[in-house]
Amino acid sequence: MTEASQELFSKLFEKEIKQAVANAVHEKLQLSREDLSRMTAEQIVQARKAGVLDDLLFGRN
Repeated sequence: MTEASQELFSKLFEKEIKQAVANAVHEKLQLSREDLSRMTAEQIVQARKAGVLDDLLFGRN
């Protein structure tokens, strides 16, 4: 493998790793209905803005 090919491969692999980590973090940081039951209205609004209610809002949980 040439040096240029190795560099391109490294960049592509790094991008895939970053995306996989982002996906794992997103999946792990989703709140449940039970979590919502213990939150204030203001906390729920903040959680929605932060994206941690996406699974509930889009029917994935």
